[in-house]
Amino acid sequence: MLIGVLLLIPQIGNFPKTKLNLIGTPVLVIGIGLIIGMCVLDFVFWSIKSSEFKSEVATHLINTPAIWTPFMEVGGKVFTFGLLMSSCNYFKQSKLGVLLVLIGTAVIYLPWGWDNIPGYLFITLGFYINFYRQSLSQNGSKQEI
Repeated sequence: MLIGVLLLIPQIGNFPKTKLNLIGTPVLVIGIGLIIGMCVLDFVFWSIKSSEFKSEVATHLINTPAIWTPFMEVGGKVFTFGLLMSSCNYFKQSKLGVLLVLIGTAVIYLPWGWDNIPGYLFITLGFYINFYRQSLSQNGSKQEI
């Protein structure tokens, strides 16, 4: 996850320059920062060998809203919303890609938990279609996917 968000940083500068980017880019950058913070908390948990100490640290972090809430509860939602906003920049070229990103975002936002894998698969496929159609439109081709 850490490598994925770090590799996304250079892509932010390549998104189409639209008014939506005034919202999408800062939200996505904040989301990336929150995901990096989540990864740091994961590294802390992985480094603790004692299960008693790990439980004590987990309890302390969960009971510290200034740490737990932004990184573990809100971070993924902000990041995903930033991806959705960035995808909307491609609406003129790729309605299907944007729709898939919207579906993936909705799946991730579902309240019953562990739906990240199918959600991010939809988002990845949506961005693939967005980028493919953008490259076709830049080359003057009308080929459909």
